[in-house]
Amino acid sequence: MIFKIIILAILSLGFSGFSIYLHLKKNTIESDKRLSHFTTILSCIFIETLVLNLAGPQNTNPLVVYLSLLFFPLCLALPVAMYFYCISLIKTNDMDATLNKTIPHYSPAILLLIINTFSFIALYVINQKHGNYALLETMKMFINFFSLFIVFLVSNVVYIYKGFNLYQTRKLSIQSVQNKRSNNTLVWMKWFLIAYAVQILILYTFQLPILSSIKEISRILMLCYLFFIVYYGSRNSEFNEETDSDLKLDNSKKDVIQKELEKAMVSDKLYLDQSLSIQSLSLELKTNTKYLSYVINNVFDKNFSSFINEYRIEDAKNLFLENAHSTYTIESISKMTGFKSKSAFYYAFKKYTGMTPTKFIQMNANEIEAN
Repeated sequence: MIFKIIILAILSLGFSGFSIYLHLKKNTIESDKRLSHFTTILSCIFIETLVLNLAGPQNTNPLVVYLSLLFFPLCLALPVAMYFYCISLIKTNDMDATLNKTIPHYSPAILLLIINTFSFIALYVINQKHGNYALLETMKMFINFFSLFIVFLVSNVVYIYKGFNLYQTRKLSIQSVQNKRSNNTLVWMKWFLIAYAVQILILYTFQLPILSSIKEISRILMLCYLFFIVYYGSRNSEFNEETDSDLKLDNSKKDVIQKELEKAMVSDKLYLDQSLSIQSLSLELKTNTKYLSYVINNVFDKNFSSFINEYRIEDAKNLFLENAHSTYTIESISKMTGFKSKSAFYYAFKKYTGMTPTKFIQMNANEIEAN
């Protein structure tokens, strides 16, 4: 009993301290907010399980009963919060719209919360001897059992898959650009998803009757997982983009950087350098990474990798139209235009043209022959 109380106290204090830290931070970025949502839901689930375990299964206190019903919608909200945190880590212009459409993803959790609240009130009002009491109780148990063991499982499979797909897509999109911050974010994102998947597996494994006597181990493991997320998440949340929304740059300086940047791309064609990074480009332009990021983000409305890759793809299109592919392979052309790998080139080409390089060549066959 004392051991459980200590765990509950540590968990509560840890969760509370982290939430206060995130919300009191100035200029809180999107990934911090999403991480806070995820850890809040996760902590509430753990705290509820420990409180209910301490109270006992036969406890009829209305507060304890309602807490037990809140557990299920919180579980359904967890994989959604996990997925939106992943999106916020690699937030780009394409992801802004997705982040603004959060509510539909939480609809199963919201619906279950409404159902459980209604059933709690109804069962509290209706006398146990009433004919509908047993039916309502059975329906409540079935809905929650179905939600936890079917909906929650399917939801986790779907959102974990979407998370890894997001990771793989982002990995391909920045593969051709040297970007230390984005690489660090991807490493964190990969381990975050792996750790989450392992914890879900642990959660279901310890539901087996044979392991019921050692359930305390699962709680310890999940407590470790929570602090892993809190510690590393707070350290890595600011790696997602090289931007500073509060940075103030006067128009004259912004115009100078913009002109130098356009010259570096159009005249000097620095994008052809496979090792080009925002650090090396800022040194070339005699500015710093924050100012350069600010100009790329706010003047061109792009992130660094998108900005560089667009020039590379335009160069590749011109080479195809000049029939360069009759002399060089597509992979050679991809390297000539600054891409490190064929897969990164194909991904970027399809992203900006809507077709593969082969399809582009076929559709422009007449123009290519004329050249």
